[in-house]
Amino acid sequence: MIRWTIAATVVSSLLLLSSPVLAGDAPAGPRGDFDAPQSGDCRDQIGFADALRGEGDYYRAVTEYKRALHFCRDDSLSARARAGVGETLFEAGRYGLVMDWYRELDSDGADLHTARLLAGRALFRLERYYGAVDLLQAPSRDGATSVRGSAAHYYIGLSRIRMGELDLAQRSFALVEDFSSYAEKSGRHLDVLRDVQSPPRKSPRVAAALAIVPGAGYAYAEHYGTAVASVIVNGLLGWATVNAFRDGNNGAGGFCAVLALGFYVGNITGSAQSADRYNTYQEERFQAKFPE
Repeated sequence: MIRWTIAATVVSSLLLLSSPVLAGDAPAGPRGDFDAPQSGDCRDQIGFADALRGEGDYYRAVTEYKRALHFCRDDSLSARARAGVGETLFEAGRYGLVMDWYRELDSDGADLHTARLLAGRALFRLERYYGAVDLLQAPSRDGATSVRGSAAHYYIGLSRIRMGELDLAQRSFALVEDFSSYAEKSGRHLDVLRDVQSPPRKSPRVAAALAIVPGAGYAYAEHYGTAVASVIVNGLLGWATVNAFRDGNNGAGGFCAVLALGFYVGNITGSAQSADRYNTYQEERFQAKFPE
């Protein structure tokens, strides 16, 4: 009886060892799908990323969007996660990374017009206005919805203003639809454009030429206090130089002459720089009338 029990145990063990499950030959079954979340799981994960983004936790939000993008098999959810990455980077002020995100987009499953709009806005924030206009042309016309097209026209208009192309800016603002969220701001910008001219400018070359007479270049650039100081300093140094040589004090006269020449040349270069500063100030005042 004992011998039969031992024989049965041995046979049972051999059968178990030869089982395809234990040998690794059995199909994976449910475990094969363990790493592929269901659409509901992906939706929850994207919702979590949205919540992190709403709280301003942009780094973790981008990580969760990318995780969802890696695992989700649903095309619509993948597109949502992909868009979430770009939008979060934009909100975080990482405009250079937005451009990297845009360049890496695959046309399959990507809303390229919306992506171009976001990338164009990023270029505007980077003050690369010519590139922004080029990128925004497509969403402004080719298959773009009116809402998206109006946003593109608005940012094209702002870029044109920054580039000094005021007539083209007016045309772009005029194309913004009334129902767009940018309609009110476009209307205000159009009103300002109708009432103002291009900012006044001063020529640095003219300022330098006028500075042959000390103070005249500064006065041309409307730096009147500096103009008065230039007249006084150059006049005193000239007077000191002449008197030193007249009194036979050649050493002091030579020193004053070198000093006077330096201030005179500085008066010329300073006048040109004052004209540049004047232009910068006027341009900044003009641009401040057209906030984003």
